[in-house]
Amino acid sequence: MSQPDLILTADIDYLTPAIHELKTVDPNVQILGEIDKGVVTAVTSGGFFQAAEKLRSDPPIFTRHIAPIQVTHSIQNDGTDIKPIIKLVQEELIPFFEPNMSFSVQSRCVGQANYKPFQFNEALAPIIENEANATLNIKNPLQILSITVDTAIAYLGLSLAQHNLSNWVGGVHRFAKEKGQISRAEFKLLEAIEQFDQKGMRKGEEDRRDDDADRSVDRFTHQ
Repeated sequence: MSQPDLILTADIDYLTPAIHELKTVDPNVQILGEIDKGVVTAVTSGGFFQAAEKLRSDPPIFTRHIAPIQVTHSIQNDGTDIKPIIKLVQEELIPFFEPNMSFSVQSRCVGQANYKPFQFNEALAPIIENEANATLNIKNPLQILSITVDTAIAYLGLSLAQHNLSNWVGGVHRFAKEKGQISRAEFKLLEAIEQFDQKGMRKGEEDRRDDDADRSVDRFTHQ
């Protein structure tokens, strides 16, 4: 079986049109299967970054989030997997981090995986800060280490945040519920405000972030 190189996430009700969006930019993509509700692995014909760049330049409607798969690890699912995954990241992915560029570790545990995302995030973040000389920025990173763990396999990949289509894990924006909140619609309003703030980011900062990201594309795409 071909090795997957991309994870796509969509709302479960819109997974089919999201897959169609991926097939529009890569007609020869192979969808391997659903590893969780609304989450599929795929083998692209030209590599993750080629598909990601096409989706980034013409943003999809139904696809919430994509992430690369560059290395995998067989999961025992018994509590012994964190150290081997740390070692794998140190050996295979930390050399490709861009120094002095902000990063985030974004982990998802799906299916019956006996782990919590924070176990990977908290273990890896200080190691990356130390060994890659990168700065942790959970809310607005420029580069993202994505980890998806199911009951059998951990999928890991490093990419620029702009290629993931979202800075949030799985493309789901989470806000803490506050005392006195009237309606869940407030979350939607907060998300919209943040999106407009990002669109209207101070021009100098936006240009700097784009320049930094553009200079890093070759580093990521030639892994």
